[in-house]
Amino acid sequence: MLQKFLNKEKSLPGPISQHHGTADGVLPFFFAQQSAEFFKKVASKEEDFQFFAYEGMEHSSCLEELQNVNDFVKKCLNL
Repeated sequence: MLQKFLNKEKSLPGPISQHHGTADGVLPFFFAQQSAEFFKKVASKEEDFQFFAYEGMEHSSCLEELQNVNDFVKKCLNL
């Protein structure tokens, strides 16, 4: 579905911050890397897409990730 939208629009609808653990057994890290490459190609500006990998993190979250998300939201809202 996202692929169809982006094929039509040719760019990201806004900034995206993607986060993924390298030890995720539910959605393997390889797929996160593939989608990150796709997002990088369709981002109109380099700063419109960020990818964060968390070494050893499974299908969960960590404090570092939460801080990165917090920073991203603040940046988007100009806080």
